[in-house]
Amino acid sequence: SAGSAGSAGSAGSAGSAGAGALGGGSSVNAIDDESPPSGAPVAPTSAAIFWRSPSGGVKSCNWGGGSDRVHDVELSPIEPSRDGSTQGRHVNGSDFPLGVVLWLELDHPQRHVVDLSAYAGLTFWARLSSSDGKLDVLLNDGSTGPAAWTGSPAGPSVSVDVGRGWQEVTLPFEAFGDPEPKAVSIDFHVGSGGESFDLWIDDLAFFCRGPCP
Repeated sequence: SAGSAGSAGSAGSAGSAGAGALGGGSSVNAIDDESPPSGAPVAPTSAAIFWRSPSGGVKSCNWGGGSDRVHDVELSPIEPSRDGSTQGRHVNGSDFPLGVVLWLELDHPQRHVVDLSAYAGLTFWARLSSSDGKLDVLLNDGSTGPAAWTGSPAGPSVSVDVGRGWQEVTLPFEAFGDPEPKAVSIDFHVGSGGESFDLWIDDLAFFCRGPCP
């Protein structure tokens, strides 16, 4: 988000947070750092963003969330700021038997499947207050509608341990067991069994081992 210093800095192995580094020559395609690509339209709300797709075109995205209902998730102020980053995506609550999903639809509103094979994985900053500290990250293949979570992920997923302090999480696509990754949305699931949760996601990006397209 605005002013953030976190990009390709620290990275971990599958399911880890903030350990190691991406390595020399790696790069990122920032999806949600509040800096729209050149030539992108003005977003109608802060839930909507634009990003440069692997084909070189600009795609419209939208952040949503829900369990019992679906709603847009706009930017929320980060207080105190995270290394200069002042806004992020935030969901909290309790008593949702299936938990809650925070997701970014990659080609909104068409919900087309996006080929992610040009990238090596995804990276983001997160913090989570919950009893189990588990964050499920899903490459949603579009076989379920937004916010649907039945305990059986709609596509490859990885469970990550995230604490109450900000952590940079880097997930190679190998961690999802998907050699040719495609997704309608990137989903973040918390709160299973009705537990209380407070989740923040910031500076979501795809990374490449070499220059990103």
